[in-house]
Amino acid sequence: MSLTNKIDFAVVFSVKNANPNGDPLNGNRPRTTMDGRGEISDVCLKRKIRNRLMDLGENVFVQSDDKNLDSYRSLKDRADACAAFKNEKDKEKAAAAACKVWFDVRAFGQVFAFKNTGGAKGEGVSIGVRGPVSIHPAISVDPIFVNEMQITKSVNSVTGDKKSSDTMGTKNTVDLKERLMAISITEAAELKKAILDNFGVTLHFHDGCGGQYFTLDERNDEIKRFIESYFDKKGMTVTFIARGTQFSVGGNNA
Repeated sequence: MSLTNKIDFAVVFSVKNANPNGDPLNGNRPRTTMDGRGEISDVCLKRKIRNRLMDLGENVFVQSDDKNLDSYRSLKDRADACAAFKNEKDKEKAAAAACKVWFDVRAFGQVFAFKNTGGAKGEGVSIGVRGPVSIHPAISVDPIFVNEMQITKSVNSVTGDKKSSDTMGTKNTVDLKERLMAISITEAAELKKAILDNFGVTLHFHDGCGGQYFTLDERNDEIKRFIESYFDKKGMTVTFIARGTQFSVGGNNA
């Protein structure tokens, strides 16, 4: 089966007391945008997906050094070990062979660009595979607060006459700077009824560990204006994401 249309999807997840994506240029603190919202890079998300695929037993081409399930120390070694790919001279057939073997190649695509060690200048492999799946960076709905914890090591690394000095370190975790306004079940039911009575559309209410939010099956600008006016009368603000099909309710707008 081949896909003929573009499919957009959104994944909503929560982070609590963890560092989902440290910034190596900022002391490994969680990444944030200029306005204080949490950010996870697309590369980090694909790494997490690849690791999960490996846990499920799928063949993955781009394996990290700290989670390597085979003996190959580089991408070239892994590619050379695949006879169907290495021995194929036709680039399109070689790309098809790579897609057949490795899950992440056929999903995200891959550029195979390797020098031919010891060969003539200009020789080597240069094959590009365009994958159908694109991952965008994840941005938090609300600003985040980064907790910074100082940690120490109070044991000796090697045997000696004196106790070694404690090693200071820092551990950073994420917490929400401002919790979403709690909406009671009764208030959510009233809003759902108002949307159904006025527009004939079902509004979905989600209340879990990741916070409260509402979703619509499809975007409707008239409903969006109604919702904003509804909560504005209550002194509350509304934040829409996912192209206007999901929203959360914030604090007092005064």
